[in-house]
Amino acid sequence: MYIYLILFLIITDSVFNLINYIYTFAAMLVLVLILHRHLIKEVDYFLLATFVGFFVFIGNISNIELVQAQLRIFLKIPHMPYISSIVLSQVISNVPCSILVSCFTNNWKEVLLGVNVGGMGTIIASLASLI
Repeated sequence: MYIYLILFLIITDSVFNLINYIYTFAAMLVLVLILHRHLIKEVDYFLLATFVGFFVFIGNISNIELVQAQLRIFLKIPHMPYISSIVLSQVISNVPCSILVSCFTNNWKEVLLGVNVGGMGTIIASLASLI
């Protein structure tokens, strides 16, 4: 039981960049291989690859200068962070959408509400909910 508490603290520290995520991943992998080897066979690798694909797509799109310029202008319009978060969540899922939109606006409340509402739409939008 204590090992899971320690692991939780390590993961939390990694989220706040107190510990390098590579070390956290290594600790998780070692722990799973030692204590729960059977879990490696039960991972839905297709779903995992889908999310990796979404995040790679978001990273590539957000690095295009034309897209950056347009999103900065577009997301300054009142309520657009909210509306665009809802709409984009239907196409690229709510978690990658929140990362994309949050890079170009400071209206985090609208983004948060938009991706939560947007996560209740299509099957793609609610991938995080399916997990």
